[in-house]
Amino acid sequence: MPEAIDRRSAHQRTLAKQAEVAPTSIGGTYSTAALDHVYDKLVKAGMSSDVATRRVYRPFIVKGPAAWTESWHAPRYAGGFHLHEGQDVLCRDGAPVLAATAGRVEFDVDTLGGRIARLFLSDGDYWYYAHLSDWNSTVDSGSRVELGDVIGYCGNSGDAVGGPTHVHFGHYLPSGQAVDTMSDLIGWLETAERRAGVSERRAEAARSTTTVVPTYPHELGAESTFTVSSPVVTAGLSTARRSPAPSATDVLALAMVLAARLLLIPGRRVARRLRSLVGRGTG
Repeated sequence: MPEAIDRRSAHQRTLAKQAEVAPTSIGGTYSTAALDHVYDKLVKAGMSSDVATRRVYRPFIVKGPAAWTESWHAPRYAGGFHLHEGQDVLCRDGAPVLAATAGRVEFDVDTLGGRIARLFLSDGDYWYYAHLSDWNSTVDSGSRVELGDVIGYCGNSGDAVGGPTHVHFGHYLPSGQAVDTMSDLIGWLETAERRAGVSERRAEAARSTTTVVPTYPHELGAESTFTVSSPVVTAGLSTARRSPAPSATDVLALAMVLAARLLLIPGRRVARRLRSLVGRGTG
């Protein structure tokens, strides 16, 4: 059969070409390194990049090299101090971002997330993809997509401008409550590895116990820089560099988070404690 017509814009084709050769450093606890090895073999054997991407990486959310480390509820400062409601998957600029499940996709822009995509499920939940460099121009906002379809491209738009290219990946309930996506990402990575015939030994080699936290030096709102520890598992690229130690602001913010959690004593216990103190004072 003839190759499918490439309907991407010139900008999208340029990004995709850059993604194949970009010398960006990518490291993390979890990595697509094992999948990248399978992808490279298929492409060298003559399979097209688009077909190989869909065959190898789905149901994972982005074409590798990609890696990430647990960052749920890490402190963030852009737009005011808040806790991180998702996981940051580092990836090459312009790398295809994939639909993790079938559903209805909507494209939007906001200050923090930049170019974003929401992938809605039948129960009203949605997957949240942020900081995209662009959307897939062949997919209309509001249309249905299938598992593994390209919905956008990895970038650093929004409050990640000037920082490492990545996909902020979140999960939201209809109520607006955020849910940690760490187990989803790990499960999808392991599913893709099994489908691609990756051995347990090679999959294990693509794991690390080292914590890697990306830096965002130019984020709107002056997000602070955090320590990147090494060595790390890298996705076929150079090792991530160590960044400066946490600032006094970071330490204070973390202390505030810990203090807030310690103060979350159930209301009934507080009431009982107060009644006890009052009783002693009047006894």
